[in-house]
Amino acid sequence: MELHHELPISQGFGMSSAGATATALAVGPIFRASRQRCWETAHLADLFGGGGLGGVSAIRGGGWERRVRPGVPPWGRVVHAPFRHSIFLAVLGRPLPSPRLLASARGLARLTRSAAAGVEELSRAPTAETLLDVSERFTDGAGLAPPGLRRVIDRLRTANAWAGQAMFGRSVWAVPRDSSARAGLVAALEQLGVRALELRAATHGARPDAPPPGQAF
Repeated sequence: MELHHELPISQGFGMSSAGATATALAVGPIFRASRQRCWETAHLADLFGGGGLGGVSAIRGGGWERRVRPGVPPWGRVVHAPFRHSIFLAVLGRPLPSPRLLASARGLARLTRSAAAGVEELSRAPTAETLLDVSERFTDGAGLAPPGLRRVIDRLRTANAWAGQAMFGRSVWAVPRDSSARAGLVAALEQLGVRALELRAATHGARPDAPPPGQAF
């Protein structure tokens, strides 16, 4: 099987989960595996391969997702809701391989502490805007962004956008806070000399005929 990724690997974009999902959904029918069995196999491959801790569950549905109970459904519980904002992604350096970070007990403890308050806040106010707020604070609390990446994040935030580090990569995500903020965000990216890709969140889960991901700037 030959697999092509539309986004770079090891930059925090969930490509290991996407690759596991694409492979399972493509190969599963050959072995007459159910769709559910394909999802389970992709989840386990991603988990035990060290690529991620739950991206396959997110790929099952569109929009943004809130993990109520860990694991792939029906063992886990994932709630999906529409995400109407544009999302800008940019890569600013070499990859940060996930397995090394996820295998560190000290690193995981720090990330857990950084995420705890945000998870609680999101459970109280489960909106896309709350997710973006707590994601910014997670970036700040995790402290994984190198200085150059940190400067870009800070500049994009001054352009009336949510912005943070894609976990785990030398890459950023940014979302305009309203329709009028898009132009300012694009201008800030151009001033920084940062090439970015603008995406829209899918409205459905993974499927063979998914459209192209977005347009570059």
